[in-house]
Amino acid sequence: MITTDPVGEWFWETTTAVSGQQGADRALRLFDRIHSLGSGLGLVDGWGHGGVKVVTLQAPRETRYVWEGNGRLDGAVEESRAWFDHDATLHLWSVLPGAWLDSDGGAHRSERLFALRLLLWPGGHTVVSLAAYSDAWMTLDLRERPQPEVAAANAPRLASLLSGVSELLGAEVDPGDPTYYGRPTASGFEDLSEEGTDHIDPWSTFAVPARWQRMLRLLPKGYQEQSYEAFTEGPVKYIEVRRSGDTVGLLWAGKDGSAAYEPRPAAGEIAFTAGVPLLLAFAEARRAGSAALDALAAAARSESELSGADAEIRDAPSLDALQEWAGS
Repeated sequence: MITTDPVGEWFWETTTAVSGQQGADRALRLFDRIHSLGSGLGLVDGWGHGGVKVVTLQAPRETRYVWEGNGRLDGAVEESRAWFDHDATLHLWSVLPGAWLDSDGGAHRSERLFALRLLLWPGGHTVVSLAAYSDAWMTLDLRERPQPEVAAANAPRLASLLSGVSELLGAEVDPGDPTYYGRPTASGFEDLSEEGTDHIDPWSTFAVPARWQRMLRLLPKGYQEQSYEAFTEGPVKYIEVRRSGDTVGLLWAGKDGSAAYEPRPAAGEIAFTAGVPLLLAFAEARRAGSAALDALAAAARSESELSGADAEIRDAPSLDALQEWAGS
């Protein structure tokens, strides 16, 4: 299952041999080498959305340089060197796409498997963090179901990545605090197969609401009051929302007048941006007095024209089942 908030995070602190503009170059090399470690283990594949920022130390803190985009950070770090000096901090961050393995060894790509951050202070003090967004490393999935084969296929690779970063930086890893989903350790996650998770059904209790809140932040204020109820306990009808041949989300409606959209985080940021016009169209349909199922049928016609393929309306036994699928 793929989440929008980290299932766990790890930290390292070290001091680089150089500071100032040379320190920026050294920071970029560390960033790239950590990426290479993940790539060599088959965990990381490419670069996602990232950014570079230079911020002054003294209050009021001023952002001297900022860049965001997709891909490597080389060009942005080169531009930032002119702004990074003894009175500022350099921030590098990137989402890392990659693949986790199922119990049969099949690879599943996620456009946000990890997030890597590096903070460089004047004098060379460096803080690195790595956040994970999948439960593939855990002996229990986020619905508290045992998945020993999945953990056996993925946890050793995560352990190798964490130890590799420690060796590269010459620093011990500091596991982050327990999350709603698990307890990070120096080698990955604590085995909770006997003890059980700290929270009941972390997937539906925390992951699904967090995903919906991320979606709402892209919508106008007051959207929820203007559109259909976004929850139902009954069966639903849905269509797959596809972009560039991939399923990025699921648009659904229930017989009770409920309707909403479930983004698929594994598809990346497009999962959320693609949902904005669909949900705004739902709100407009509700204001016009259309039933939720009619609004879904209209959306299916529009999606068929947009994608060039038939957006077939299908049945799901429950919203819960649909939300779990969106987390795959």
